[in-house]
Amino acid sequence: MGQKGCLEYLQNNGAAGTTTIAEEQNISNTSVKKNMERLQVKGLVEVDKSQKPHLYSLTEEGEEEDPEKHGGMVV
Repeated sequence: MGQKGCLEYLQNNGAAGTTTIAEEQNISNTSVKKNMERLQVKGLVEVDKSQKPHLYSLTEEGEEEDPEKHGGMVV
């Protein structure tokens, strides 16, 4: 699960923390964080740091984005 999987997860499930996504997708928390940071730079994901754990959610652009554009694994 790379950026594509993280994007799909948020599109299907709404806002979530990295631990929740990592557990649901059976990948490391570090991988999720790296992918979320990359999606954030692209303007597809935003993070609410006032929450504990921090919650990642889609921006408007992220809601409309095709996850297939973000294939590939990040380990």
